[in-house]
Amino acid sequence: MGSQRFTVHKHEKDSVLLAYLADQLKVSRTRAKSLLDQRLVFVNQRRVWMAKHRLRGGDVVEVDAEQPDPRKADLSIVYQSPTAIVINKPANLLSNGTLSAESLLRLQLNLPGLVAVHRLDRHTTGCNLFATSDESLDSLVEAFRCEAVQKVYRAIVHGRPAFQRRTFDQRLDGKSAVTHVQVQQTMGDATLVRVRIETGRTHQIRRHLAQAGHPVVGDPQHGRQQVERSTLRLAGRPMLHAESISLLAEASHETIEAFAPVPSDMQGMLRTLRSRSRT
Repeated sequence: MGSQRFTVHKHEKDSVLLAYLADQLKVSRTRAKSLLDQRLVFVNQRRVWMAKHRLRGGDVVEVDAEQPDPRKADLSIVYQSPTAIVINKPANLLSNGTLSAESLLRLQLNLPGLVAVHRLDRHTTGCNLFATSDESLDSLVEAFRCEAVQKVYRAIVHGRPAFQRRTFDQRLDGKSAVTHVQVQQTMGDATLVRVRIETGRTHQIRRHLAQAGHPVVGDPQHGRQQVERSTLRLAGRPMLHAESISLLAEASHETIEAFAPVPSDMQGMLRTLRSRSRT
Protein backbone atom coordinates (compact mmCIF):
# COMPACT_ATOMS: atom_id res chain seq x y z
CA MET A 1 0.00 0.00 0.00
CA GLY A 2 2.81 2.42 0.84
CA SER A 3 2.49 5.84 2.47
CA GLN A 4 -0.44 7.95 1.31
CA ARG A 5 -1.75 11.43 2.09
CA PHE A 6 -5.25 12.90 1.73
CA THR A 7 -6.81 16.31 2.36
CA VAL A 8 -10.37 16.35 3.69
CA HIS A 9 -12.62 18.47 1.46
CA LYS A 10 -15.41 20.68 2.78
CA HIS A 11 -18.12 18.28 1.67
CA GLU A 12 -16.32 15.49 3.60
CA LYS A 13 -16.24 17.32 6.94
CA ASP A 14 -17.71 15.42 9.90
CA SER A 15 -16.74 12.15 8.22
CA VAL A 16 -15.80 9.36 10.63
CA LEU A 17 -12.13 8.47 10.25
CA LEU A 18 -12.72 4.73 9.80
CA ALA A 19 -15.18 5.22 6.96
CA TYR A 20 -13.03 7.94 5.38
CA LEU A 21 -9.98 5.66 5.34
CA ALA A 22 -11.86 2.75 3.85
CA ASP A 23 -13.27 5.00 1.12
CA GLN A 24 -10.02 6.77 0.26
CA LEU A 25 -7.85 3.65 0.32
CA LYS A 26 -10.46 1.46 -1.41
CA VAL A 27 -10.15 -1.18 1.29
CA SER A 28 -12.56 -2.90 3.66
CA ARG A 29 -13.43 -1.36 7.00
CA THR A 30 -11.69 -4.31 8.65
CA ARG A 31 -8.45 -3.40 6.86
CA ALA A 32 -8.92 0.28 7.72
CA LYS A 33 -9.47 -0.64 11.38
CA SER A 34 -6.26 -2.70 11.30
CA LEU A 35 -4.30 0.37 10.14
CA LEU A 36 -5.76 2.37 13.03
CA ASP A 37 -4.96 -0.37 15.53
CA GLN A 38 -1.39 -0.51 14.25
CA ARG A 39 -1.09 3.25 14.92
CA LEU A 40 -0.24 3.93 11.27
CA VAL A 41 -2.71 6.81 10.75
CA PHE A 42 -1.99 10.50 11.35
CA VAL A 43 -4.35 13.49 11.26
CA ASN A 44 -2.56 16.84 10.95
CA GLN A 45 0.70 15.07 11.90
CA ARG A 46 -0.78 13.67 15.13
CA ARG A 47 -1.20 9.93 15.51
CA VAL A 48 -4.89 9.01 15.77
CA TRP A 49 -6.26 5.51 16.36
CA MET A 50 -9.87 6.24 17.31
CA ALA A 51 -12.16 4.82 14.61
CA LYS A 52 -14.93 7.34 15.42
CA HIS A 53 -12.66 10.41 15.21
CA ARG A 54 -14.53 13.17 13.36
CA LEU A 55 -12.69 14.92 10.57
CA ARG A 56 -12.86 18.62 9.70
CA GLY A 57 -12.53 20.30 6.34
CA GLY A 58 -8.86 20.88 5.56
CA ASP A 59 -7.58 18.07 7.80
CA VAL A 60 -4.62 16.19 6.37
CA VAL A 61 -4.83 12.43 6.82
CA GLU A 62 -1.69 10.36 6.32
CA VAL A 63 -1.29 6.59 6.30
CA ASP A 64 2.19 5.19 6.87
CA ALA A 65 1.81 1.59 5.77
CA GLU A 66 5.11 0.85 4.11
CA GLN A 67 5.89 -2.87 3.97
CA PRO A 68 9.44 -4.21 4.45
CA ASP A 69 11.33 -4.69 1.20
CA PRO A 70 12.90 -8.18 1.06
CA ARG A 71 15.66 -6.78 -1.16
CA LYS A 72 16.73 -4.54 1.70
CA ALA A 73 16.81 -7.17 4.43
CA ASP A 74 19.26 -6.06 7.10
CA LEU A 75 18.09 -7.41 10.43
CA SER A 76 20.33 -6.93 13.44
CA ILE A 77 21.76 -10.26 14.64
CA VAL A 78 22.62 -10.41 18.35
CA TYR A 79 23.51 -14.14 18.54
CA GLN A 80 24.57 -16.59 15.87
CA SER A 81 25.74 -20.21 15.82
CA PRO A 82 25.48 -23.04 13.28
CA THR A 83 22.15 -24.07 14.78
CA ALA A 84 20.52 -20.90 16.15
CA ILE A 85 20.19 -17.20 15.42
CA VAL A 86 18.70 -14.43 17.56
CA ILE A 87 17.81 -11.07 16.03
CA ASN A 88 16.78 -7.79 17.55
CA LYS A 89 13.39 -7.73 15.82
CA PRO A 90 12.20 -4.25 14.87
CA ALA A 91 8.64 -3.05 15.36
CA ASN A 92 5.97 -3.44 12.65
CA LEU A 93 7.29 -6.83 11.56
CA LEU A 94 5.79 -10.27 12.15
CA SER A 95 8.05 -13.09 13.31
CA ASN A 96 6.92 -15.48 10.57
CA GLY A 97 4.77 -15.53 7.47
CA THR A 98 4.91 -13.46 4.29
CA LEU A 99 7.30 -10.48 4.47
CA SER A 100 8.22 -11.39 8.03
CA ALA A 101 11.44 -11.48 10.04
CA GLU A 102 11.67 -15.16 9.13
CA SER A 103 11.40 -14.62 5.37
CA LEU A 104 13.70 -11.59 5.39
CA LEU A 105 16.35 -13.37 7.44
CA ARG A 106 16.28 -16.34 5.08
CA LEU A 107 17.19 -13.99 2.25
CA GLN A 108 19.73 -12.03 4.28
CA LEU A 109 21.67 -15.14 5.33
CA ASN A 110 20.81 -17.36 2.35
CA LEU A 111 19.37 -19.99 4.69
CA PRO A 112 16.17 -21.31 3.08
CA GLY A 113 15.64 -23.78 5.95
CA LEU A 114 15.62 -21.12 8.66
CA VAL A 115 12.46 -21.08 10.80
CA ALA A 116 11.14 -19.03 13.74
CA VAL A 117 11.21 -20.94 17.03
CA HIS A 118 8.80 -18.57 18.78
CA ARG A 119 6.84 -15.46 17.88
CA LEU A 120 6.83 -11.89 19.09
CA ASP A 121 3.84 -9.63 18.47
CA ARG A 122 4.15 -7.45 15.38
CA HIS A 123 4.93 -4.34 17.42
CA THR A 124 7.04 -5.95 20.14
CA THR A 125 10.75 -5.44 19.57
CA GLY A 126 13.74 -7.44 20.75
CA CYS A 127 15.12 -10.98 20.99
CA ASN A 128 13.52 -13.33 18.49
CA LEU A 129 14.99 -16.84 18.16
CA PHE A 130 15.32 -18.79 14.90
CA ALA A 131 16.55 -22.30 14.10
CA THR A 132 18.78 -22.68 11.06
CA SER A 133 17.22 -26.02 10.07
CA ASP A 134 14.45 -28.47 10.95
CA GLU A 135 16.99 -30.58 12.85
CA SER A 136 17.99 -27.76 15.21
CA LEU A 137 14.36 -26.64 15.49
CA ASP A 138 13.36 -29.80 17.37
CA SER A 139 15.92 -29.20 20.12
CA LEU A 140 15.00 -25.54 20.54
CA VAL A 141 11.26 -26.19 20.58
CA GLU A 142 11.80 -28.85 23.25
CA ALA A 143 13.39 -26.21 25.51
CA PHE A 144 10.26 -24.07 25.14
CA ARG A 145 7.99 -27.07 25.74
CA CYS A 146 9.84 -27.85 28.98
CA GLU A 147 9.65 -24.17 29.97
CA ALA A 148 13.46 -24.10 30.21
CA VAL A 149 13.69 -20.73 28.50
CA GLN A 150 14.12 -17.46 30.37
CA LYS A 151 12.80 -14.34 28.63
CA VAL A 152 13.14 -10.87 30.11
CA TYR A 153 11.25 -7.83 28.84
CA ARG A 154 11.17 -4.10 29.52
CA ALA A 155 7.87 -2.25 29.38
CA ILE A 156 6.54 1.23 30.05
CA VAL A 157 3.17 1.02 31.77
CA HIS A 158 0.49 3.46 32.81
CA GLY A 159 0.29 4.58 36.41
CA ARG A 160 2.34 4.05 39.56
CA PRO A 161 2.13 0.43 40.78
CA ALA A 162 1.59 0.02 44.51
CA PHE A 163 3.98 -2.95 44.47
CA GLN A 164 7.75 -3.18 43.91
CA ARG A 165 7.64 -6.82 42.87
CA ARG A 166 4.65 -8.96 41.99
CA THR A 167 3.93 -12.31 40.35
CA PHE A 168 0.80 -12.68 38.24
CA ASP A 169 -0.50 -16.21 37.78
CA GLN A 170 -4.00 -15.68 36.43
CA ARG A 171 -4.80 -18.33 33.84
CA LEU A 172 -5.14 -17.12 30.27
CA ASP A 173 -7.31 -18.91 27.73
CA GLY A 174 -7.67 -21.74 30.23
CA LYS A 175 -3.92 -22.29 30.47
CA SER A 176 -1.35 -21.60 33.17
CA ALA A 177 0.40 -18.23 32.77
CA VAL A 178 3.07 -16.84 35.10
CA THR A 179 4.48 -13.32 34.83
CA HIS A 180 6.99 -11.76 37.24
CA VAL A 181 7.06 -7.94 37.33
CA GLN A 182 9.60 -5.67 39.02
CA VAL A 183 9.31 -1.88 39.12
CA GLN A 184 12.44 -0.18 37.77
CA GLN A 185 11.57 3.52 37.74
CA THR A 186 8.45 5.63 38.24
CA MET A 187 8.18 8.76 36.07
CA GLY A 188 5.08 10.80 36.85
CA ASP A 189 2.08 8.81 35.66
CA ALA A 190 4.15 6.13 33.90
CA THR A 191 6.48 3.41 35.14
CA LEU A 192 9.32 1.38 33.63
CA VAL A 193 9.11 -2.28 34.63
CA ARG A 194 11.21 -5.40 34.14
CA VAL A 195 9.17 -8.47 33.26
CA ARG A 196 10.16 -12.13 33.29
CA ILE A 197 7.77 -14.77 31.99
CA GLU A 198 7.74 -18.49 32.68
CA THR A 199 5.11 -19.25 30.04
CA GLY A 200 4.35 -17.81 26.62
CA ARG A 201 0.62 -17.31 26.24
CA THR A 202 -0.82 -14.95 23.63
CA HIS A 203 -0.34 -11.32 24.74
CA GLN A 204 0.54 -12.67 28.20
CA ILE A 205 2.47 -9.63 29.47
CA ARG A 206 0.03 -7.11 28.04
CA ARG A 207 -3.00 -8.95 29.43
CA HIS A 208 -1.60 -9.50 32.93
CA LEU A 209 -0.48 -5.88 33.24
CA ALA A 210 -3.83 -4.60 31.97
CA GLN A 211 -5.67 -6.82 34.44
CA ALA A 212 -3.56 -5.24 37.20
CA GLY A 213 -4.64 -1.76 36.11
CA HIS A 214 -1.29 -0.88 34.53
CA PRO A 215 -1.60 -1.53 30.78
CA VAL A 216 1.41 -1.13 28.55
CA VAL A 217 1.64 2.38 27.11
CA GLY A 218 0.56 2.40 23.47
CA ASP A 219 -1.34 -0.89 23.65
CA PRO A 220 -4.42 -0.40 21.43
CA GLN A 221 -6.03 -3.70 22.39
CA HIS A 222 -5.55 -4.15 26.13
CA GLY A 223 -4.82 -0.57 27.16
CA ARG A 224 -7.68 1.46 25.72
CA GLN A 225 -8.15 4.30 28.15
CA GLN A 226 -8.14 8.08 28.24
CA VAL A 227 -4.59 9.36 28.55
CA GLU A 228 -4.01 12.93 29.64
CA ARG A 229 -0.28 13.25 29.01
CA SER A 230 0.45 13.92 25.35
CA THR A 231 3.74 12.00 25.56
CA LEU A 232 1.85 8.79 26.30
CA ARG A 233 -0.80 9.47 23.67
CA LEU A 234 1.83 9.65 20.96
CA ALA A 235 3.26 6.17 21.56
CA GLY A 236 3.29 4.59 18.11
CA ARG A 237 3.13 1.04 19.44
CA PRO A 238 3.00 -0.90 22.70
CA MET A 239 6.13 0.08 24.64
CA LEU A 240 7.24 -3.53 25.13
CA HIS A 241 10.71 -4.87 24.36
CA ALA A 242 12.12 -8.40 24.64
CA GLU A 243 15.46 -7.52 26.20
CA SER A 244 17.06 -10.94 26.63
CA ILE A 245 16.60 -14.65 26.09
CA SER A 246 18.58 -17.56 27.49
CA LEU A 247 18.18 -21.33 27.23
CA LEU A 248 20.04 -24.62 27.05
CA ALA A 249 19.38 -26.74 23.96
CA GLU A 250 20.09 -30.15 25.49
CA ALA A 251 20.31 -32.09 22.22
CA SER A 252 23.16 -29.91 20.96
CA HIS A 253 24.47 -28.94 24.43
CA GLU A 254 24.33 -25.33 23.27
CA THR A 255 23.80 -22.54 25.76
CA ILE A 256 22.13 -19.57 24.09
CA GLU A 257 22.28 -16.15 25.72
CA ALA A 258 21.29 -13.03 23.80
CA PHE A 259 20.66 -9.39 24.67
CA ALA A 260 18.93 -6.73 22.54
CA PRO A 261 19.30 -3.03 23.41
CA VAL A 262 16.14 -0.99 23.91
CA PRO A 263 15.05 0.58 20.58
CA SER A 264 15.27 4.30 19.86
CA ASP A 265 11.52 5.04 20.10
CA MET A 266 11.34 3.56 23.58
CA GLN A 267 14.56 5.29 24.64
CA GLY A 268 13.14 8.60 23.41
CA MET A 269 9.94 8.15 25.41
CA LEU A 270 11.93 7.27 28.53
CA ARG A 271 14.11 10.39 28.14
CA THR A 272 11.03 12.59 27.79
CA LEU A 273 9.24 10.98 30.73
CA ARG A 274 12.30 11.28 32.97
CA SER A 275 12.84 14.90 31.99
CA ARG A 276 9.23 15.89 32.63
CA SER A 277 9.05 14.01 35.93
CA ARG A 278 11.90 16.17 37.25
CA THR A 279 10.11 19.47 36.44
